[in-house]
Amino acid sequence: MKKDLLQKSIVYLEADRNYTVIYYHDSRKDMFSLTLKRFAELLADDAAFVRIHRSYLVNRQYIAEVTPDNVVMRSGVVLPLARRRRV
Repeated sequence: MKKDLLQKSIVYLEADRNYTVIYYHDSRKDMFSLTLKRFAELLADDAAFVRIHRSYLVNRQYIAEVTPDNVVMRSGVVLPLARRRRV
């Protein structure tokens, strides 16, 4: 249950070399010594998370808008959308 609550509070994850920064809905952020690829594997069974770029994994419920080049989060943060992920 706690794991589920934590996953729901994650807005997006950002790769930083061999680390991953997790951004939460309450403006907190944490850094972990796991790669984004590893987090993607851990969250693979959770359909709420989608990889939009090699550096970003986002929670679908916090997406406000998808433009041809970017993903705009509800918080106003604009993240790049990889060319191969574009519509």
